[in-house]
Amino acid sequence: TDAFAPVVTAGFTYDFNEKWFAVGSVSYAHLQNESKITVINENTGQTLINSKADVEINPILAYAGIGMRF
Repeated sequence: TDAFAPVVTAGFTYDFNEKWFAVGSVSYAHLQNESKITVINENTGQTLINSKADVEINPILAYAGIGMRF
């Protein structure tokens, strides 16, 4: 099924001087959904596999970088 996953992000930028800077961020997403799989033999119409699973994904993503302005 379709699902909606909100994402929360917090980050910063720090200037060392006019040329050099650092950036960083942390993001969190929460996805919860249900997956159903049904396999049917097309010749006989018999159901071969019927499966249902709950899917929950909670990634935490971190980013850090150093940059230079031209």
